[in-house]
Amino acid sequence: MRLRSRAARVALLVSSVLLLGACGNPSAGLGAGSSPAPVSASPSNGCSPSPALATPTPPRASPSTAAGQLPPVRQIRIALSQQHLWAYQGSVLIVSTDVTTGMPALPTPTGHFHILAKYSPYRFVSPFPRGSPYYFDPLWADDAMLFAPGRYFIHDAWWQLNFGPGGNLKSGSHGCVNVPTTAMPALYNWARDGDDVIVTN
Repeated sequence: MRLRSRAARVALLVSSVLLLGACGNPSAGLGAGSSPAPVSASPSNGCSPSPALATPTPPRASPSTAAGQLPPVRQIRIALSQQHLWAYQGSVLIVSTDVTTGMPALPTPTGHFHILAKYSPYRFVSPFPRGSPYYFDPLWADDAMLFAPGRYFIHDAWWQLNFGPGGNLKSGSHGCVNVPTTAMPALYNWARDGDDVIVTN
């Protein structure tokens, strides 16, 4: 019964996603278009890279279950204060990477979420009108994973220059979690629909 309920929720969320704007503001929304192949583009002019800071401390993963019981919990943990992401299967670290999350005006939501859908490639279209300080031209990501209603994604961001601590203050996203192009393929290929996404301050 729970699976049907969860499947129904996922279907509803995915269908509502098509009506909302891209990557961030849950109160704004224009439909996002799609295309069969990514479009190459030159990197945007961003701020200079953030200075090197101490290596982030990984959060504790959920303990693995004993042999013969349920499989290990699969989870993606994102620490906003550290601008870092860890992916765990049980207590085994799968991916660890700096990220860039939402700018202060359009923050990444905190809480316990799940991967709702995966797309490869995915075209982001601004929900904000031209002239808005938050407007952006359409952008392609190779891999994108929807994790919260309101069009919050974990996705690669070839245009992002400021990963790691302070990156969200220099060139933060519209609420999505920007992942370096070098780390996203491993994360995307490992992750499955339904995996936990835990976002903390």
